[in-house]
Amino acid sequence: MTVYVSIIQDRHTDVEAELFTTAAAAVAYARAAILDIAHGEEDGFEEEDIEGWVYFAQYKYERDCVRVYKKELRAK
Repeated sequence: MTVYVSIIQDRHTDVEAELFTTAAAAVAYARAAILDIAHGEEDGFEEEDIEGWVYFAQYKYERDCVRVYKKELRAK
């Protein structure tokens, strides 16, 4: 089974990881998180295309970031 892992890395809190069954849901979660980190400012973060990741965005003023990647869930 394929899952999408959304990682929220905010230096003010512990790193969070959430699993989703669709890329769209994982990206929506990550995008909402980076928007929250950027205090609701759409221009407060930058999205980048990074090979191997479904989504990546970083807060412009600090190193806080979110990312989504695809992973196969192991049965064992």
